[in-house]
Amino acid sequence: MIAGALLIVATAATTLTVKADREIALASREIRLADAFELGGLRTEQRARHAGRVIAALPAGRTSVALSAAALEALARRAGLAVAPQRDADRATIRFTFAPPRAAPPLCRIVRTPLAEGSVITAANTEEAACVSGRPLAAVRYDRHAHAVRAAGPLEAGAALGPILLSDGLAADSGDKLLLVSRVGPVEVQRAVVAIQAALPGSRMFVRADDGSIFDIPAPDTERK
Repeated sequence: MIAGALLIVATAATTLTVKADREIALASREIRLADAFELGGLRTEQRARHAGRVIAALPAGRTSVALSAAALEALARRAGLAVAPQRDADRATIRFTFAPPRAAPPLCRIVRTPLAEGSVITAANTEEAACVSGRPLAAVRYDRHAHAVRAAGPLEAGAALGPILLSDGLAADSGDKLLLVSRVGPVEVQRAVVAIQAALPGSRMFVRADDGSIFDIPAPDTERK
């Protein structure tokens, strides 16, 4: 891929020479003027303006390309630059290579403290750890009502969970005793209720009162202790 022409007057003061390096690592898939040429012949303002100008790019699907000094000189001339011809330019070759950055390895989670069967597994009671290939994973189950992950059996500290997504924690779990406070003007009424389902902070949940009546209420805004 050839870039558009550079607006630089070809004078003796702007003469370029191909770098002597034979292996050049690229910062991207594009070959820039400063990658291939010594820019000491350019005036300071020209060097600052055009050092990053793209003169070629790696072919699709490839991470390296070899260009002869003659080909690089032709690219520079097409860009309007004066080039000092290199001896044996047809045989002198520079290989440009781009190494794509490696993706960070995925992180898994392990249990921080022992958990009883049925416990909600959260970001708070687990911690990040490197994934280990072949490591047995702890048995867990998804509670679709609470939108949470629970331990399918007792879990020891350090039990591996794999690359799992976890909520921060529940506002209430089934069986939790809560105090429902209702206010109408200056009147405040308190009523003891029991959660009959788990709920995340800010969601709604069903509770049972002492008289057996069941109704839904807003879940607490904070996580349960």
